[in-house]
Amino acid sequence: MTEQTTPPSGYVPPSAVTVSRVPGAGAVTEGAAGTTVTGGYGQQLTVSKTKGLDETGANVTVTGQGYRVDKGIYVAFCVDNGPGKQPGPCGGGADMSGAGGSSKWISNNPPSYGKDLAKPFGPDGTFTAELKISPVLSAEPRIDCRDSGVKCALVSRTDHTRTADRTQDVVVPVKFGPEPVAAAETSATPQGSSTTPIVLVGLGVVVALVAVVLVIRVLRRRSAA
Repeated sequence: MTEQTTPPSGYVPPSAVTVSRVPGAGAVTEGAAGTTVTGGYGQQLTVSKTKGLDETGANVTVTGQGYRVDKGIYVAFCVDNGPGKQPGPCGGGADMSGAGGSSKWISNNPPSYGKDLAKPFGPDGTFTAELKISPVLSAEPRIDCRDSGVKCALVSRTDHTRTADRTQDVVVPVKFGPEPVAAAETSATPQGSSTTPIVLVGLGVVVALVAVVLVIRVLRRRSAA
């Protein structure tokens, strides 16, 4: 598949709409539907599962709401390059064939060549995408999300008609492999030990002291007689 990064000659994108950043950008919440991250302009991206993903491949559900419908997006599995930078490379690249399973194209106004490929937004800038992802984004050059220093995420980003536009970006980090198991809490007393011998020794000392006191009293009485 050849990734087309520029629109064909004659394509005119829709006019820009002025937006403002909102408080709470970057907020992360956990709920029954999964992990939700709020974007810089109020849009929200939710991923059904983000930790302990199967290293042989995992199916995830990605939903969004509050997106601007005048700007098409890709919902994809990508390398997270940090705030303000376009996520990428992504699994499947810009999937303009509709055959890949690791990215989806959502747009209400795609170019003519994409009208049968892009899926429209739902009411209020909503969408749902089912993706199949695996930790190896690329075989050549090899990009493995499990490698140290490689951060991967399920993201939304503007499509290939607006590659420099970051207003639709939302990044939800994911991790493959078993989740680390927290060490079990241990008590101060080692397992299998008992405080019973200590108690018995203490009682023995008390009994011995009482016996000594009684003997002294008896001897004093005899001396007085």
